[in-house]
Amino acid sequence: MKPVHTFLFFFYAQMSFGVGVNFEQIMEKMINEKNYLDALYLTLTSWEEKKVNRQYSKNVKVLKSRNTYINKNELQLERRGVKALLSHYKMTLDYYFNDKEFSCRMPALNMYFNYKTGLNKKCNEKKLPYILSSDREHLRTLRPEKIYSIEYVLADEGEAFMSRWGHSMLRIVVCAPFRIKNNEKCLEDTSYHLFFSFRGDVTDQNINSLKGLIGTYKSRIYIHTFEEIKSEYIEGELRDLKSLELNLSYYEKELVVGKIFQDFWGYEGSYKFLNQNCATEMADILSIVSILRAGKRLESFTPKGLFEELGNTLNNTNFDFQNIQDNDGTYKISSKLNWYKNTITKINNTFDLDLDFEQVTGQWSPQHRKELFEKLVTKHKIQDILLKSHFLILEKRAQFLTLKKMKKLLIEDIVSRDESLNNKMMELLNLGSFSNQLKQIEYGIPTSKELEKFKSIRSHLSSSLFLHMSEEMKNIFHAVNKQHQINIKIFTEQN
Repeated sequence: MKPVHTFLFFFYAQMSFGVGVNFEQIMEKMINEKNYLDALYLTLTSWEEKKVNRQYSKNVKVLKSRNTYINKNELQLERRGVKALLSHYKMTLDYYFNDKEFSCRMPALNMYFNYKTGLNKKCNEKKLPYILSSDREHLRTLRPEKIYSIEYVLADEGEAFMSRWGHSMLRIVVCAPFRIKNNEKCLEDTSYHLFFSFRGDVTDQNINSLKGLIGTYKSRIYIHTFEEIKSEYIEGELRDLKSLELNLSYYEKELVVGKIFQDFWGYEGSYKFLNQNCATEMADILSIVSILRAGKRLESFTPKGLFEELGNTLNNTNFDFQNIQDNDGTYKISSKLNWYKNTITKINNTFDLDLDFEQVTGQWSPQHRKELFEKLVTKHKIQDILLKSHFLILEKRAQFLTLKKMKKLLIEDIVSRDESLNNKMMELLNLGSFSNQLKQIEYGIPTSKELEKFKSIRSHLSSSLFLHMSEEMKNIFHAVNKQHQINIKIFTEQN
């Protein structure tokens, strides 16, 4: 399907069906023309397009029949095969024509069927609801008209097994509410930017690599803020971020964003590290654009591969992935690894020391760093603001690593002391799973009435775990964290 302006879509559809044709006639015509095999429809509804007889829905959650048009005998309970696909297509059409909530619940599919039928069904709700993965307590909303651009973001490979190929994300550049116009100044409004990515919905105490390989974990969209992504990758895991701006039209952005929010609330696939991962799931969403422009899907199955394919397919750019510059719509945000190492180097050069970054931040106690600082100040008779800033950088890195270790120790402490607490732990983890909370929603993006009933459980997980900690572990946790805070206070005090 070639890129065409929206009004031409509607004009074409009106010419095809005419005005005043009833819904059943339109449905019959679309089915006879085998529109259910349309690549764009398959992409919007998360159906794989392998071989015709092997087509299947990746989505565990599928629409239930309203039985207003479909003969019960035609329904296929299986998720595989053309008959199942045809039944799914009829059900989706049925919802489109007969469910007044469809346009708000399934915005991307609604746009697609508007184009196919020539109708102009609209959603009066102008805001898209979402919940941050880090804060399941508070409901937030996004106004699509405030979106300036969409970028594909790649986090470089990490140390963990599931991170060896990098991580695929979409960054939606949202303009601040005070912006009158959407322009490049919106790139400065980072506190409003959102990152979307597919991850395994892990409900175990620790990630199980085998489960990640065979698809036991559910694949879901996670939403984070810019600061959270910066903290996780740039500062925490010390991984570079590489970004590619996708030059999408307004219509393409609407389709992509609509699909993302449909999937956030209504998609549950099987996450597999090798062949159904963050990259393949993101490729499926962005295939919307490649199908509209070039009539073909994106085929990459690694984050780096998808970066290159997007640059060559959507942006028509031939660039060297290993040498990304601030041009051709690409840029790089470097991790703080070199920053940390440079800090150690400056201390070593100034005071003729031989300190190791990993040892000072990962193995030394806060007291050890404090003593070194005081020794340098006393021996060299200085109270240098720059020296304080160097030690503050190291202390914050050390605090991050300590809290990461402590979290793991807290969980091990709970589950090792009492089997009943172990069961309680698993109960809390499973209750906190976003997938379980989604069972309260009929389908697609929830209505305002459903959102009122939508309650969070996972946000209470940390406090619930703390209640079950042994007194010994509580004391250790408080003591270590207090030492970090004392050092941070010393290193931030003015002379």
